[in-house]
Amino acid sequence: MKDGARLVTAAREPVSSILTRRDFLRLGAASAFGLLVPPASRAAPWAWAPTDGQPGRVLLDGVQILRQPLLDSEQVDILAYDDVVPIQRAVIGGDLPAHNRVWYEIPDRGYVHSAWVQPVRNEPQPARASASPRGLVTEVSIPFIDAYAKPDDESVRRYRLYYGTTHWITAVEKDRRGDRWYRIFDDRVNGGYYAPGAAFRMIPLAELTPISAAVAPEEKHIEVNLSSQNLRCFEGSHQVFTAKVSTGMALADGSFFTPEGEFETFRKRASRHMAAGDLINGYDLPGVPWVAYFTEDGVAFHGTYWHNDFGAARSHGCVNLATATAKWVFRWTMPVVPPDKIDLFAERGTKIVITR
Repeated sequence: MKDGARLVTAAREPVSSILTRRDFLRLGAASAFGLLVPPASRAAPWAWAPTDGQPGRVLLDGVQILRQPLLDSEQVDILAYDDVVPIQRAVIGGDLPAHNRVWYEIPDRGYVHSAWVQPVRNEPQPARASASPRGLVTEVSIPFIDAYAKPDDESVRRYRLYYGTTHWITAVEKDRRGDRWYRIFDDRVNGGYYAPGAAFRMIPLAELTPISAAVAPEEKHIEVNLSSQNLRCFEGSHQVFTAKVSTGMALADGSFFTPEGEFETFRKRASRHMAAGDLINGYDLPGVPWVAYFTEDGVAFHGTYWHNDFGAARSHGCVNLATATAKWVFRWTMPVVPPDKIDLFAERGTKIVITR
């Protein structure tokens, strides 16, 4: 559950290797933590080679640091949920797990498997002085930030918002120190909460324009293979994009499956608060980015910030994508969503074929 996530710092580590929440906003946009930006069009950004010192956010309690990039290597340390550590580089490890052999090297410590580390940026932004009541779509540009009931970090904490999640900003208010906070409209609760404006990057129009707009809509289609956990996008007979995915786990009781058949992306939204179930078996995920629905009961393509293990079935039925992949699919598919529209339905969308 992401609601109720806690900040866990590792006292055994020097400040330079474990960053706290306050450190994120103190560091400026010229931070030493860089990121190899994935290409904007044809290559599938399912995994990246982090640059020297890029942060990675730990996605699970008890993630092991191993001496070598091998599952049976000696454990040398352990990481906690929401620890943020520097990643020196990505390497290919042993033969297992076969679907994801990428490991991240932690300087002077060892290796962690990439499945449970999210490569992030730390790029605080200049906060805007105002926002349109209709809303502006933004994304979190630092590893994480806490959101509160009021523009005051002593008020009730509502959620922790993570890097790459998208949110609708409808107002700007100042706190008692004069710092600007954004009011975030939450589509699930039909209300709002607040977070420091420096943690959010406004999505420019250039990043929302359609990809391959000159191609006739009927010439585009997507194929998803449940066995190979792979997505392929076509314009006519020409494959233009491919990526690893994580589809439904398909439990023995018939739940958590991704349906096979032909569908269309009939509904899209840049951000969605997804939640279901209870504290034990459910999930509560604000700001799920770049959502393209293709069934009326809510199965969709969308970005994923709670795991980094594409190529294996892990979802409750949706098609999990890396956030950059989801954004590409969102821009490439029909219908085209205007930047000031929170939600858009259409009679016809891009064709989806899901097979095993």
